[in-house]
Amino acid sequence: MTDFIQIQTTYPDEASALAAARLLVEQHIVACAQVTSKIRSIYIWEDKQEEETEYLCLMKTKQENFDHAAKTIRQTHPYKCPQIIAIPITEVTTDYAEWMSQLLD
Repeated sequence: MTDFIQIQTTYPDEASALAAARLLVEQHIVACAQVTSKIRSIYIWEDKQEEETEYLCLMKTKQENFDHAAKTIRQTHPYKCPQIIAIPITEVTTDYAEWMSQLLD
């Protein structure tokens, strides 16, 4: 088990996803971020089934940075209730972990 996590969130367009990813990396809140191409999301919002095109943003950081990352995401996110979840990174190569730690300390 490591103290690293992967945070996932989605954005309605590529520009907002890239802007958030750049901000979080520039501020050293996350070590890196990947923005995927279009995905389809199907969900219930305000008692209605929705289906939208979104962009998935995956970010790697330390567990201790989750609250700071979530706060920054919320402050800049266009959604009223954005998905902000973290998945523990249970295994990571030593060199990648060292690289992330250098950026996040």
